Amino acid sequence: MKKGLLTLTVALMTLAPMTASAQWGPWRPYYGGYYYGYPLGGEVKLDTKVKNADVFLDGAFAGTTHQAKTMRLRPGRYNIEIREAGVTKYVQEIYVVAGKTLHLRPQL
Repeated sequence: MKKGLLTLTVALMTLAPMTASAQWGPWRPYYGGYYYGYPLGGEVKLDTKVKNADVFLDGAFAGTTHQAKTMRLRPGRYNIEIREAGVTKYVQEIYVVAGKTLHLRPQL
C-alpha cells in the first residue's frame, strides 16, 4: 500500500511542472518558453474593438484580445495569430525589440 501511494505521489510531482508551464497570464510562463512580463523585453499592444477573439503566439494560446491587450515579451521574432470563432482573422510575423512598443491594429 505504501509503495503504491509513494509511486502515485512521485508521478504527480513530476507532472506538476509540466502542467504549470502551460499557463498564461501576468508574470507566468506559457508554453513555448517565452515570458509575459519579461522585464528586459518589448511590448506588443493590440488595438481592436473585438474583445473575445483568441490570440496565439507561435501557435501557443496567449489569451483573448481582452486579456492579451498588452504583452511584454522577450526580444525576438514571433508569429501572432488572432482567431475569432475558430476562424483565423489575422496573421502576422512580428519582431519584438527590447524597450520598444509595437502597436498592432488588426481589422477583425
